[in-house]
Amino acid sequence: MQKKIQYARQRYSKWLVERLRPALLWLFSEAARPIRFVCIGGSASLIQLCLLDLFLQLHIHAWLANIVAFFLAAQFNFLFSSFFTWRDRTVSRSGKLKPGAQFIKRWSTFHSSILVTALLNQLVFMLAGTVVPSLWASALGILVAACVNFFVMNRLVFRQE
Repeated sequence: MQKKIQYARQRYSKWLVERLRPALLWLFSEAARPIRFVCIGGSASLIQLCLLDLFLQLHIHAWLANIVAFFLAAQFNFLFSSFFTWRDRTVSRSGKLKPGAQFIKRWSTFHSSILVTALLNQLVFMLAGTVVPSLWASALGILVAACVNFFVMNRLVFRQE
């Protein structure tokens, strides 16, 4: 009986791998990069909105709460962008930088670039916040910043060297 179960597992595993392989190859292709960007960015946005809601419930001023939530969500965004969205792009092909130095270089470039989109996000948040609730204003700021972010991340932060 044990051999039959083992055989069935092996056969099912092989069948599953054969079925999933094309989907996984496509998921990690250049063409699917925008989809990966949206998935990671969407997750980071949800984290930002949840943190904002938590901070607002703790009676932290809305603009400060939004800034802190943005920064914390950005850490998630950077890690998952590095290891999922742009995992195929290295910092330096020459190998002059050690992996830790490459990570720090990319982290600092990422944060330098999101400073601009963070300001854009905050500006949209503050303007929209005068006419809609804080969570809606934050979501609008995220959407506007995301459009700029993809271009900046693709062309600057995670460019292929």
